[in-house]
Amino acid sequence: MPAGTVDDILESDLFRSTRTDRGLARFERDMCRQTERPYRHLLRALLGVGVAFDEQAAAALWAKIVAHRKSHGARVGRPVPIRAAAIDWL
Repeated sequence: MPAGTVDDILESDLFRSTRTDRGLARFERDMCRQTERPYRHLLRALLGVGVAFDEQAAAALWAKIVAHRKSHGARVGRPVPIRAAAIDWL
């Protein structure tokens, strides 16, 4: 994960480094270490808007999107980018 503030990290092309399950899990784990509200930040970056989620709702939605990514990837036979999975799920 690049050094800097949460905003610096989210401004980078973070979804390029999260194309694999391992990369996505590492990014999520690193974000959890970086801030008290990682899922709120992750959804803001993922959806491209300042969505007003409380952290519990954001964490639940993130888990659903990650699960959808995994099942969708299994159906198509290849990893699906997290942003594509989010748009498809939403």
